[in-house]
Amino acid sequence: EDSISKDRVSLVVAPATLIYNWQDEIKKFSNQLKTVCITGNIAQRKKLIENLQDYDVVITSYDYIRRDFELYKDYQFLMKHNTLKTKALKTLKPLNLLMVNIVLP
Repeated sequence: EDSISKDRVSLVVAPATLIYNWQDEIKKFSNQLKTVCITGNIAQRKKLIENLQDYDVVITSYDYIRRDFELYKDYQFLMKHNTLKTKALKTLKPLNLLMVNIVLP
């Protein structure tokens, strides 16, 4: 929690069935991290994505990240140089979990 960055948001991309599980797990271990699940219809998701700066961790599904990719175009994605994760982000093929950081504009 001491390493919470105000200029970055962590993005978790997981199977749709696990989105809320991730939010629950984060809340178990940290009361200070603000989380949001990007779900709902396109208008709801767009509003949430426009306000990413209000959160520390953003959780979404593979399907939603594919559909909403253009809504994230103003954000820069940073990842550790892990070939499997890098390839997954580029192709957006399902893995069990993909975590990246977003640098806020």
